[in-house]
Amino acid sequence: MQTYYERYLPHITPPGGIFFVTSSLKDSIPIQKIQVLKEQKAQLIQQYQSALEQGRITNNAYYEQLITQHKLHFKRYDELLDAAKGGQHHLKNTNASHILAEKFKQYDGQYYHLLAYTIMSNHFHLLIDTSIQLDNLPKGTQPNNKDYTPLSKIMQFIKGGSAYQINKLLNKKGTFWQHESYDHLVRDEQEQSRIIQYILNNPVKAKIVEKWQDYPFSFVKTE
Repeated sequence: MQTYYERYLPHITPPGGIFFVTSSLKDSIPIQKIQVLKEQKAQLIQQYQSALEQGRITNNAYYEQLITQHKLHFKRYDELLDAAKGGQHHLKNTNASHILAEKFKQYDGQYYHLLAYTIMSNHFHLLIDTSIQLDNLPKGTQPNNKDYTPLSKIMQFIKGGSAYQINKLLNKKGTFWQHESYDHLVRDEQEQSRIIQYILNNPVKAKIVEKWQDYPFSFVKTE
């Protein structure tokens, strides 16, 4: 089973992990700005790669830097999304946002526990716990492609299904979501708590509401 893949960003997706996912609408940010961010990140990673090969840093230090650069890349990308005035903002349509929220809920209890989300006008943040799938496996068995649905496939279900329905709603055709999603493996409870606060505070930071509870498309599991 593939647990690591790369297109524009590094993705580490072990079975049963808790994942923070962000995805944006196609053309929500000018491609030139995205390319600049990717090139900046790639140059820094290349520097750390060279340092590793020359023995100037350890393997652990190298992977910690990968994670750090991954987080910084996301922070800059998310700031561009929040500041974007042009581009696509189809999720301003409340019916479109309802469709996406229902798609998140559709797979809750099947492929993951839905922990938190916020739907903004041009992107969403999502936090899910996929360990529920491991609970359903016979004791002592390892997950495989037949009995475990990886994060990449889950996101295909969410993005593909919502794109079809929202395009139909808006009477439009073509690619709805940016192909690439940002995903991050949550490593401990403290990090999970920080991410939940980040998700919930997105509409507050964007000055849409004063309290996250007033935003209709934010959710956090309280049980």
